[in-house]
Amino acid sequence: MKYYTKEWYRLMQQMHYTCGMKKVPDKAYTDAEIREFYDHDLKKEIASDRRIYNMPHNYDGVFELLETEPFDPHNFLIVNEETGAVHHPETREEALAYFEAEKAASDARFAARPPFDPAETVACFEECYRGKKRYAGNGYPAWFRETVDMRLLALDRIPESAYKRLKKEERANKRAFDKINSEADAVLSAQNIPEEIQNMFCFHDANVLSLQKVHGDVEMILRDGGFIGGETPYCRVIFKNVSRFEREKGLIIRIKQEENGEYSSNMIYLYDELYRMDDGYEVHMLLTGRRDLRYLTIECADIEVEFSINMEDK
Repeated sequence: MKYYTKEWYRLMQQMHYTCGMKKVPDKAYTDAEIREFYDHDLKKEIASDRRIYNMPHNYDGVFELLETEPFDPHNFLIVNEETGAVHHPETREEALAYFEAEKAASDARFAARPPFDPAETVACFEECYRGKKRYAGNGYPAWFRETVDMRLLALDRIPESAYKRLKKEERANKRAFDKINSEADAVLSAQNIPEEIQNMFCFHDANVLSLQKVHGDVEMILRDGGFIGGETPYCRVIFKNVSRFEREKGLIIRIKQEENGEYSSNMIYLYDELYRMDDGYEVHMLLTGRRDLRYLTIECADIEVEFSINMEDK
């Protein structure tokens, strides 16, 4: 990997240290002052959740869309309550009847709801605070973790001097990140790669379900990360006549079947660099597990992608 390296990926995570954060004066905060911040934020969270809880579902957009000419059934999905099957309505009347019934049922549930109970908000806020106090600092520089009270960070507050230093680092990281991207775009876009192969390489955020040698090829099974498309969420990438297959130590795939029958894994496809060679292709891939980033490099004569595969037949 020359451009979309682990270091590049970490730069991406280090450009928004101060996003959503409030500056507070530099000082040593007492337990009582931290509690004041906590209670203030919790009060706002409860008010927000209460407002949402007491807001009925708004169907105005659906009914406005139903009035649009000409009627396009692909704008709507109807669910069969008995089978769970989903389909597009055949007529405007079918869609109107469905959504009028859905709105009536929603309004009835809203009218019968019990009074808002803030207990869930309080518990969720406390759990979130504990988690952020323990882990949120992990994405920050060492100097920050050593000098800033993590209780403040867990409440989205940063002392002013640390805030200013972080802003300076954010700007430097963004300049470095943008420079790498510009160089990558110039080099990778100049590759003499067939358009059909370029267009197929849209695997960002896909689950890597399988990676194995099959005779002289290497096959990778992916589950759609939102960009692949097809009748099923699965596809097979076949690297033909592989001459180099480097799988970084620790790149271990653990697959599991979800309750809905679909498959997922611990390994996610992030980014790739695709190069045209005299005798084929060189592909560099950056993958991630729960915590660690891993490289995968393959040199091959050709690349094929099969969409909409059946996992039971793989």
